[in-house]
Amino acid sequence: MVKSGIPLVYVNRAPDQKQLPEKVVVVVSDHVLSGRLEMPEIAKCLNGKGNVAIMLGELASNATQDRTKGNKEVIAKYLGIKVVQEQTANYRRNQAIDLMNNWLQSGTKIDGVVANNDEMAIGAIIALQQAGIAPNDKCIGGIDATPDALAEMTKGNLYAGCQRAGPECGRRRD
Repeated sequence: MVKSGIPLVYVNRAPDQKQLPEKVVVVVSDHVLSGRLEMPEIAKCLNGKGNVAIMLGELASNATQDRTKGNKEVIAKYLGIKVVQEQTANYRRNQAIDLMNNWLQSGTKIDGVVANNDEMAIGAIIALQQAGIAPNDKCIGGIDATPDALAEMTKGNLYAGCQRAGPECGRRRD
């Protein structure tokens, strides 16, 4: 592409190389910031203490690595918050349902779920509902502010939904 003079644009996934050739650009959100914005909201919901599970996106994704990095930077400031589970659901709702079900069946005490995107947060909500647990009894957060996530916030099921593009997180009203 570069040799032919055709511009190349990476969207939402950056290449590993730091120095890009001419006519190659990258358009991505600040994923570390997304994680830094999501986690304080969950910490507020938990009153600074409790067990959290992190639902990871695709392991090779820059967004997964950076969002989780941002989450963990904030978690480190809360001595009362402990990460008890951390596994991938590949940004997929159905995989998040299965993962949350596995965590529930294992008996792990989980007070909050920090998801790398809204689809996985919604999957956690669905699994909780299927298990007869009210999602609003847990602190669940996602990233992307998708229409489905905003609807779950309105219902009171999703505690925090952060937008990738903006520096804000919304939160449900308690």
